[in-house]
Amino acid sequence: MIECKSIKEELTKYNSQLFRYFGTTKAKFAILTNGIIYRFYTDLDEPNKMDEKPFLEIDMIDLKDAQVPELKKFHKDNFDLNRIIDSAAELKYMGLIRGVIREEFTNPSDDFTRYILSQGVYDGIKTQNIVDRYKPILKRSLTSYINDLVNDKIQIALKSDDNDDVSPESLAEETPTDEDFEPISRIDTTDDEIESFYVIKSILRDTIDPSRLSYKDTLSYFGILIDNKVTRWVCRVSLKERSSYIMIPDEISGNVKYPIEKLDDIYDLSQQLINRANLIK
Repeated sequence: MIECKSIKEELTKYNSQLFRYFGTTKAKFAILTNGIIYRFYTDLDEPNKMDEKPFLEIDMIDLKDAQVPELKKFHKDNFDLNRIIDSAAELKYMGLIRGVIREEFTNPSDDFTRYILSQGVYDGIKTQNIVDRYKPILKRSLTSYINDLVNDKIQIALKSDDNDDVSPESLAEETPTDEDFEPISRIDTTDDEIESFYVIKSILRDTIDPSRLSYKDTLSYFGILIDNKVTRWVCRVSLKERSSYIMIPDEISGNVKYPIEKLDDIYDLSQQLINRANLIK
């Protein structure tokens, strides 16, 4: 069910109107839009009762790469009710948590400041004067930590490829995550992942020398690389019980996730894999 308003309208004041409509239909999803902002709702909190908070909000002027796969789930060729509902809960609560973190980092609350001070920072009584005194220090500390974290990730990426030219674009594509540095003992490379590697090698055999292809397994994905360079990744394979996909970078759409049900489905993505390999080989 889609409620459309003028591009000049502020959408928040129409939530209650859409809420009433939702309760009188059998719709599982409701979209409130003014043509630029699209807010997606469902009934996660209570069956047949629209949630107050959207599980997904998209700004067409500032579309994020990570939102594209979620938007594609609503295309009629991809529509799967259960799969969308499964991801809706995670999207909703991730969004809410990110909002809380953003607010605390920007304007630390009294409770958050008291919690930090109680972690061995300040042993005395946390009066309001003490909280107010430490808030600016806490804010600067958070900003400093984030800056150091980003700089460390960039330095690790540069050192991992010190014999290769690294462009800003490639760093944006492949900034290492904490999962990339998990102990090897926690990573279990499965037979299906190995088989996916050989399927992709077969697809690319006429595009690139197969000996240049390798793989890198992490806790979150199984990556296919050229020349064993993390900045030259062809695709990432994720084979989970509930959902499996292949992520292939695209010059126009960014990192695109293609759902797969079985390994043979990889062959349907041959052209996308060939295009990617040609771009970075």
